[in-house]
Amino acid sequence: IASQRTTPGRARLEVRVLEELGTGGALVPKVLAFDGRFLFQEDLGDMRLSKALKNVGRVEGERLLDATLISLSATHQAAKKIGLERHVVTLGERADWRRSLVTHTQELGRFLGSPSPDLATDKLVERLCVSRPYFIKWDSRPPNAVVLGDGRVGWFDWEHCGRRNRLDDLVWLFGDQTVPEWPDVEEKLLKRHLPAFLDDMSADDARDYLAVYGTLHMWMRLGKIVN
Repeated sequence: IASQRTTPGRARLEVRVLEELGTGGALVPKVLAFDGRFLFQEDLGDMRLSKALKNVGRVEGERLLDATLISLSATHQAAKKIGLERHVVTLGERADWRRSLVTHTQELGRFLGSPSPDLATDKLVERLCVSRPYFIKWDSRPPNAVVLGDGRVGWFDWEHCGRRNRLDDLVWLFGDQTVPEWPDVEEKLLKRHLPAFLDDMSADDARDYLAVYGTLHMWMRLGKIVN
């Protein structure tokens, strides 16, 4: 697969991340060549997770998402082991970015002709603050994942990675429009996998964070879709 990123810096970042994650045992494409502009990387296959989830029932869908969460957590742990977080920037660090995420509901409300509820903006902005950021993929959406022949899930497209709350990657995954609306399956998967994403948070605190950021993130994604 050949790709060209928006800036040479993003391309160099992706090359470094792919090489280091691959060395750490994460299931990511191998870097085949990079000339400073074009990146050539291993083709993991054409069965994207978004495609695999399209026409499956709950049982198979749960199996696919289970494998996805195992892979995502393993990738995080590989990055943590090699200290990859030291080489990426903190995402969503600025208060104005967090505030825009909250106030975006007002813009969407105006577009839909249905006013946004009165939110405790300052408290939500503070709730989205991350005191101890870790390496994350950031856009861990099913279209950026591939289901391999053995059932494992690999991840590509790392140009937007950085460091923040590892729970953010769960939000990007479950909040994507290609994931079927299966609340019961999602709850089973969270009970099974949430401990692997907690870091220094309690389970209750993590669920509260997921509810806040997950809701705001999905409103933001919806806004981009309707616009």
